[in-house]
Amino acid sequence: MNPIDIFGIAKAQKGILWCVLANIIIYALAFFVSQAFNLLILVLIIVEIYFVYKLLKALGSKYWILWIIGMIIPGLSLILLLVLNSNATKAIKSQGYKVGLMGARLADIKVKAS
Repeated sequence: MNPIDIFGIAKAQKGILWCVLANIIIYALAFFVSQAFNLLILVLIIVEIYFVYKLLKALGSKYWILWIIGMIIPGLSLILLLVLNSNATKAIKSQGYKVGLMGARLADIKVKAS
């Protein structure tokens, strides 16, 4: 895997991690005000699909359509996001980069790739 792929993986992983955080917050708040969050949930699904596609493209996955379909199912989407985050973390660490709570530092990868 070349450094450009690692940068793409790291960048998409950041988006995935923000989606995980948004997922937890939005679904927790949806218990209190269910109708107000329908639009937010729809937007979240669209953003998740975008970052999942970008990450799977950077990882070179052939089965991206199955992952995208999984993003539509609310409980399953959070699990799939966490699985994808784990795959991205393994790929980044295999190239010798450190990965923290919110992914690898993009500046480190960009500098090393140059």
